[in-house]
Parts: sequence; structure tokens; C-alpha cells
Amino acid sequence: MVENIKKRDFICISGFGWSGSGALVDFFLDNSAFSTAGDDEIIFVWALYKLLNKTMKGKSLDVFDGEYEQLFCAKVPRKYSDKKRSQYEETFDSYFLNDEKARRKYIKFSADLLMRLRDLPRSQSVAKDTAKIVGEYFSFLYDMMQIPGKIVIFDNLFHPQQLDLLLHANFSAFSSFTVFCVDRDPRDQFYEHYQRYASGQGLWHTINNRQKLLTKIASLLLIRKLFQTYIIKLVSAHLFTAMHRKKRNQFKVNKTKLAEHQSNIKIQQISFEQLVANQDSLQEQIQHQAENIVMRQHLTGNWTVGKHFNPQTSVKNIGKYKLDRHQGVYRYLAKTLLPYQFD
Repeated sequence: MVENIKKRDFICISGFGWSGSGALVDFFLDNSAFSTAGDDEIIFVWALYKLLNKTMKGKSLDVFDGEYEQLFCAKVPRKYSDKKRSQYEETFDSYFLNDEKARRKYIKFSADLLMRLRDLPRSQSVAKDTAKIVGEYFSFLYDMMQIPGKIVIFDNLFHPQQLDLLLHANFSAFSSFTVFCVDRDPRDQFYEHYQRYASGQGLWHTINNRQKLLTKIASLLLIRKLFQTYIIKLVSAHLFTAMHRKKRNQFKVNKTKLAEHQSNIKIQQISFEQLVANQDSLQEQIQHQAENIVMRQHLTGNWTVGKHFNPQTSVKNIGKYKLDRHQGVYRYLAKTLLPYQFD
């Protein structure tokens, strides 16, 4: 890892959850000049977003006491089990490609940054102060995750609906800042979400007690059978619709604000289905963008088609909802969500 490079082109690929953003990451990786930041999504930026929201609303920060603060600083909560602690530490190490020096450097930097956030005055002028802090954080993270001879892609550093995080930052240190926001047919998104959580499968880093309880309940055989009934699916689809619209509305509002206040940030919406099918030569357009960045960085990269991105494999994830016997649920989703997907 190196600390400084001549040009800074920040690339973030983000999705709305089970939206196929991984396919776009794989597409970039077909060019040998690109690599990902670590081996996993850098979820502690999600914690930073929540902390900033607290700060902007004038709420106090109990640094090192709350779950999010501990996650952001890589301090494992004491109440974690030995197994969960081990999983957490392994995942955190993977962010830095097991570079212990970089790991310690990040922990120190984030701890200092949290203290600065905690000590900010609770007033409207705090926006200017947070802008400096967020800008420093992105610059630090970018430099720390660099790999010699590679252009690093940040995979799901933040969610598309969290673009307002970028409103509070000074990105003058970057020559370009591009966020690719991948979306997918909401029927397939719902199907993927539902099949995972209705089966009782939870994420190990789930830290909310309410989510833990729901996961345990969902793991019961009787409950799993109940979740496969039409009426429960329809109710869940109704809740999913509200969540889907809320996220997209937040995305559109924040995208408009960014266009007004952050001229060097480019937000690009990508349809998973269009990417896989290469509609309107979408793959060629993205490839051209990638090659321009490679040239700016004075690097060389060769495309190996199909090395990571395989349309024949990805196409199997299109129309998965058709496997469900309750198609009435998906007709409801098509009616309520499809007309507004990319408006």
C-alpha cells in the first residue's frame, strides 16, 4: 500500500441491496489495472454516516460507548461472543488486506476523527466543520487502500440513498469522483430479500437487538412455513414497496443537491439488466470511462473479457421471481414500482 499517488480518481460502486452491483465490480476487474479496496464492503463508513446524522441534528455522541462508534473504530463490543468477535476481526483485517500497519493506522485516525466529531459545537455552523472532517476521511481512506500499479474501486462504501454524505465534504483533493449506482428489477430484489430473511438466515454483524429477535423468530420451522403463505408475502411486499420508494426518493433528492453543490462528483445510474444485456452499448460506455481513468493515472491495463464478469452467469439472476408460485405478489410489485424505477 502506498500513501500518495499523482492523480486521484475515486470510484465507488454502490447498490440498493441485492441489486447486482457486484456484477459491475466484476466488469471493472476484467481490466487488469483495477482492483477492489480490501476483500469486503467497508461497512464502517455506514457507521460514519449515522454518526454524522447525529452530529448534524445536534445530538451528542457517546464515543466508544455505542455500537456504531465501536464498529467505526474497530473496537469489538465486549458483549460479542468469541465466535462473533473472531468473525468481526477477520472481516476487519480483510479491509486492509491483512496489513497490520495499515490497520493500526486506520484505528488511530478514526479514533481521533471521532473525538473531533464529539467535540464539535452543536449548532448550524457544524456543517462546515463536518465538511472538512469527511473530506479528510475519504482522502485518508483512499490513500491508505491504494495498491501500487492499480486503481482501487470501493465496493458499496455507502448506499445510494446516502449520497447526502458527499454533500458535507470537500473533495477538491480528487481529480474525479464517480459513484455508479446499480439498481435492479424490484421483483427480483424482493424475491432475493424474502428468500434470505424468511428462511431465518441473518448476517453475523447484525447488532440491533430487534433484528436479532426477528432473525431467531424467523428461524423457527412454523414461522418459515408461515412466511411462505400468500398473505404474509403480500404484506411484506407492501412494506417493501414503502421502503423501495423511500430509498429512491432519498437518492433522487440527494442526487439533485449534489448536482447543485458538488460539480466534481458524477452520479451514474446503472440498470443491472441493461448491463448484463449490454443495452445501448452500456458495457462499451463504461469500458471507455474506465480506460480514460487508466490513462489519467498513467497506467496500463488489459481487458480479459469474461475473467470476472460473465453475462451468461449474471443473466440467471434476471427474472428469478418467476420461481415463486405466488405470482400475484409480483404483479402487485410490478404495478406499484416498475413505472417509477428510473424516472
